Amino acid sequence: MQRLGKILGFAALLALLLSSCRDPVQFPTIPAVEYKSFEILADTAFLTFDMTDGDGNFGLDEEDTLGDFEFNAVPFNKFHYCIFIDPYKFVNNEWVLIDKRPNAANPDAIPLYYRVERLDPSGSDKNLEAEIRIDFPPPVWPLPECELGDTIKFQIQIADRELQESNVAESPAFIIQ
Repeated sequence: MQRLGKILGFAALLALLLSSCRDPVQFPTIPAVEYKSFEILADTAFLTFDMTDGDGNFGLDEEDTLGDFEFNAVPFNKFHYCIFIDPYKFVNNEWVLIDKRPNAANPDAIPLYYRVERLDPSGSDKNLEAEIRIDFPPPVWPLPECELGDTIKFQIQIADRELQESNVAESPAFIIQ
């Protein structure tokens, strides 16, 4: 009986050791995004997506405002931000970008682009995996360019500090109600 207890104890220890020796997940160094959800609660909308980055260089420091990260309205430098949300409206059987980026005709436009605080994973594992929720409070939501009954969707992309752009994730189409 004592021998059976030792065998079971050894088997349990071996199982624990083997389960803790699994290879860590390794994400590609180019960031990736995946759409998760879009919700409207009261007067605010919430867009949620998942992101991964294998070398842990996502997000910007407050001081990252020069060089590649400098703010320029015209020509617009999207890399002042690291999250890019582009809304589209379905018009005459095609998707049309609701271009909210500053340009010569509208230098004061405010894009649905966002800066996120620099994320630095500690240790040797530089993989980042996160769920990001973007809040669209009034006056951002409802989109001023849209009316009740319009069909819209969002495209989501991110960039890391090396200016590597992720894939483009897309929300399903939905009708503004």
